[in-house]
Amino acid sequence: MTSEQWCRQFAGNLREAMGIAKMRPTDLAFHSRLSESNISKYLAGTQMPTARALVNMSEALGIRVDDLVSFGEHVD
Repeated sequence: MTSEQWCRQFAGNLREAMGIAKMRPTDLAFHSRLSESNISKYLAGTQMPTARALVNMSEALGIRVDDLVSFGEHVD
């Protein structure tokens, strides 16, 4: 899986999790202590989140990190 594919997959998973949690990007930014700009980039699939960002977002959404990302495949 390329990094672009990984970003797109992550963006879709993040959108789905936010929909289930009924959370807007501004809500996620606040609860995860991340910038709205970074949340927008993650949702657009243009930036890969750091490990810290993944943990913060999963905690804010009340899900596991592996609900947001698949660690089963190598990222080129």
